[in-house]
Amino acid sequence: MTLAALCYVLAKPIWDWDVIGYLALAKHLLGHDWVSTHQWVYGLVDQLPEAWRTDLLGREDFRRVVAHDPEALRQVSAFYAERVGYYGLLAMLIALKVPGLVAVRVLSVLALLLVASGSWLWLKKICGTAGWRGWLAVFLLAVVLAFPSVMKVLRWSNPDGLVAGCYLLGVYAYLRGREQGWLAAWLAMVVLRPNTALWLAPLALYEIATQRWQRGWVLGCIGALAVTLHNIFPAYGAMVGWHHTFVGAFAYPESLRLPFSWDFYRMWLGEKMLGLHGRDLLLFMLMWASLGVVGWKGNVRMSWVAAALAGGVLVQVLVFPGFWERLYVGPVLTLLLLAASCVRGVTWAKA
Repeated sequence: MTLAALCYVLAKPIWDWDVIGYLALAKHLLGHDWVSTHQWVYGLVDQLPEAWRTDLLGREDFRRVVAHDPEALRQVSAFYAERVGYYGLLAMLIALKVPGLVAVRVLSVLALLLVASGSWLWLKKICGTAGWRGWLAVFLLAVVLAFPSVMKVLRWSNPDGLVAGCYLLGVYAYLRGREQGWLAAWLAMVVLRPNTALWLAPLALYEIATQRWQRGWVLGCIGALAVTLHNIFPAYGAMVGWHHTFVGAFAYPESLRLPFSWDFYRMWLGEKMLGLHGRDLLLFMLMWASLGVVGWKGNVRMSWVAAALAGGVLVQVLVFPGFWERLYVGPVLTLLLLAASCVRGVTWAKA
C-alpha cells in the first residue's frame, strides 16, 4: 500500500503557488541573483501541464505581476524565508543536479515515508504484529495512507507533509520516553516551518507545571529556535500576512505598514471558524472527538498530554486565524492514534 501511495504522490502532485517562492529561495541560496532566479523558476513553471501553468501564471493579478518582475518575486519570497529547512533541502538537491520540479517530488516522497513509518510505529504499538492483529495493523495503515486529507498533504508542493511526519514521529518518541527521538523530530519540524513551535507551547507549559524542568527547558529552546529563525530572516507583520492570505495578495509587500487591528482580527477569526466546511470541518471535529475519547479512556497523564496537543493546534489557529486541512493533518492524525491507543489500553513510558 505504501508503493501504491508512492505512485499516486509521484503521478498527481499538487502545484500550489507557494512552490514558486520555495524554489526561488532555494536557487537564491545557491548564490544566484534574483533576475536569473526569476528566469529559472518561471522556466520550470513553463514545463508544467497547461492547467497548472495557467493557474500559477494568471489566476489573479498578483500572480501575473510576480511572473514578470524579479523584484516582486524577491519581496513575496520573504513570506517563506524563515522556512529554511524546506528550501534548504531543495537547494541541496538542486546542487546535486536534481531538476527543480523533481526535487519537489523527492521531498513529497520523503514526506510519505515519514508519515507511513510514523503511522506504522503507532499501529504496531496499538495492534501488535502477531497473528490477525498484525494484519489489522497493515489494514489500518492502508486506511491512514488512503485517507484523502493525508494523501492530499503528501501531494502538496510545500513543507506540510514533512511537518506532519515529523510531528507524528515526535509525539510517538515523546510518549515512548525516547528523548533524542522527539528532540530530533521536533527540531526538524520547526526548521521546516518555525510557526509549528506553537504546537509545542502548551506541552512545554505542562512539563513545567508538573516539574519536569529538563523537558520544559528543551521544549522552550525549540521555541527559542523558532523565534530566532523568524527574526533573522526577512518577515512581514501579522497584519500584512493576514491581508496577503485572506484579503488579497501583495506583489510588493516590503513597503507596506499595516497597524494591528483587533476588529479585523476578530472579524477574520470568526469568519474563518464559522465558515469551516468539508474536510477542514471533519478534521476539526475529529480532533475534538479524539480529545474526548482520550479523556474517557486514558489516564490522567494521557488526558493532559492530549489536551496540550489540541491546545497547541488552537494556539496556532489563534495566531493564524483559519483551520486548514493541509496545515493540521499531522496533529489530528496523531490525536486519533493517541485516542486509539487509549481505547486499546496501551501502556506508554512513565513520565
